[in-house]
Amino acid sequence: MNKLLYLLTIAGMLLTTACGDDNDDPSHGTVYNRTYSILNHVTDATTGNVLAVTSGKVNYKIDITNLTADVNFGVKLDGNTETPFSFSSVKVANPSYGIYHFDNATPAASITEFAGLIDFNEEATRFSFVNAGKYRICATLPEIFYTNCNTNSTYSDGTTYDHKDDKPMFQFEIDPVKMTAKVIVLFFNDTKNYRYIYNCNGNGATVTPTSYGYDITAEKIVTVSYYKQGSEETTDADREPDKRYYNIQNLNAKLDIFNNSLSATFTLGGIQVSTTGLVY
Repeated sequence: MNKLLYLLTIAGMLLTTACGDDNDDPSHGTVYNRTYSILNHVTDATTGNVLAVTSGKVNYKIDITNLTADVNFGVKLDGNTETPFSFSSVKVANPSYGIYHFDNATPAASITEFAGLIDFNEEATRFSFVNAGKYRICATLPEIFYTNCNTNSTYSDGTTYDHKDDKPMFQFEIDPVKMTAKVIVLFFNDTKNYRYIYNCNGNGATVTPTSYGYDITAEKIVTVSYYKQGSEETTDADREPDKRYYNIQNLNAKLDIFNNSLSATFTLGGIQVSTTGLVY
């Protein structure tokens, strides 16, 4: 998410964000190469059983003049052996600046219901498809983010606020080996305490694969937050872990990766937070 990284750099804050590698400079040429690390979620389409969640790579060669893409990636359908996939000259559409949608639901004989996108702005990709009528696969970045969220906060005195103006963002960085996640809250306005949180993050949430994606839960996550209070920009990293302002408790997040949606509730410090939203 290069856009977020830029904003946080301006604010003087550090954020580890999702990004690709081996990428061309987007200001030159009309054929771009992209390589991304991906997280493959696999479901048995006939039984609904969730199978392996594994890491992989996807390589794109995208011709933005002719609106075509060559795609190469692999998925460990059984959790062990990688099955390669390769598509050539798949049509893509360009509905908005820097974003390209795949425009062919059957790019290969064994593939159906293919849908996905490449986002040059955030250096992100996600796609889903059914292989041979048996496996339903959805590939995302390991860092699953949501930028368009309707969020409400409730304080202990019953005061409530919506966040239509500041629009907090949320990111979940999944480790497919440990099945844990780092949880990041971005651009959250703690209205009553006059703190604007640029970045609040912590490790230790539990990830449970589901037929729609992932449930991410935690009783308590010790966080580090970077925030602005008045004109002062500061952090609570030097405070004792249990005395940090914005530890996360009672997290219940539903990540529907097929519909690109988020539904979550949690306590941020003493603030009850609920949010629903989309990737964009």
